[in-house]
Amino acid sequence: MAQQQVYVVMARTDIPSGVLQMTELKPNDSQRNYIYEPPGQTQYVKNIPTTTVLAPIVAAGPPVTTSRVSEGMGAYLIDNVAEGTTGLTLLPAVIDPAAAAVIAAAQAGTVLDLAAINAILVGAGADGATDLTAGGSTGSVADVLGILAGRVYVVPSGSVLSDGGGLFVAPVGSFQNNDEIKQLYETSAFRISNGDGQIAGFKRADFDYLGTEAPAVTVYAADGTLL
Repeated sequence: MAQQQVYVVMARTDIPSGVLQMTELKPNDSQRNYIYEPPGQTQYVKNIPTTTVLAPIVAAGPPVTTSRVSEGMGAYLIDNVAEGTTGLTLLPAVIDPAAAAVIAAAQAGTVLDLAAINAILVGAGADGATDLTAGGSTGSVADVLGILAGRVYVVPSGSVLSDGGGLFVAPVGSFQNNDEIKQLYETSAFRISNGDGQIAGFKRADFDYLGTEAPAVTVYAADGTLL
């Protein structure tokens, strides 16, 4: 059985990227045999990428268009989620609070499976049939978790996000670089670290960084449930 991918997400804003290093995972990048072993798993925990506030740069149209480059969770959601009943492109009034709520959920250490993400979209103002992965939408839980773990999604300036009737069209954005974060897998080394090792320590309520105690990371399985 293939090992499932996992996501270690920075839960705090006071710890910079490149401070927390996961050194217990195997293979270790600096020690692995490049001929016989798979890509290394050791890495630093990255901050959640800043999400562009879309309200000033997205014209409602139709068509819905952007006036400058947008990045992050909001850019991903507006480019990949269609309203369920109407098929319209969702606008910043929904997407901006939805993106903020997804990030806040990860920082609070709560589940972000498909049902939770859909509930956030609906709670932000999308209709009750809106679904990240169904209907006209093209999103995935894996993409959302990947962004939280450090991947950067970019929608170019001058992008057309809907047709002349305001209906959602195919995504125009993309991930900046597929190698921005390494793919982590639920190996035996990961389970040990996450259960009673270094990563478990990062998750502790009394994890201390510069005198402030709070969990440093949230760890997700591939389906958005907590590990």
